[in-house]
Amino acid sequence: MTDTQSNDETSPALRDDAPLPPGHPVRLAMARVLSDTLMLWRLCLSARCRRNGKCKGDPDACLDIGGALLSDDVFNGGVAFLEAKIDGLSFDEAWAQCPDEFAAFGEWARRIECNAARPR
Repeated sequence: MTDTQSNDETSPALRDDAPLPPGHPVRLAMARVLSDTLMLWRLCLSARCRRNGKCKGDPDACLDIGGALLSDDVFNGGVAFLEAKIDGLSFDEAWAQCPDEFAAFGEWARRIECNAARPR
């Protein structure tokens, strides 16, 4: 092994569970998908996000600010929903893993979808 090569087993940047650095395109895309799944654009002060019906700003800031307004069950339910989709689980399989979080997320989604986003 040369000095410029690293060991794949010990290099944290190459491990699947290593966190992505802030501003990394994949990290931003994942944050945007979670923000959109949680429908945080409906709570956003940015007219651009509300007009487009999805996060068009900084998704990390959106999750920090908007996510703080949600209960842990709702937030965790949104995360579990995305993880279940990634894992290819059926709805019943996903529900069996975390029924309380899915129920909270479903109730949040129903309530926020029933209320139209209003311009501020």
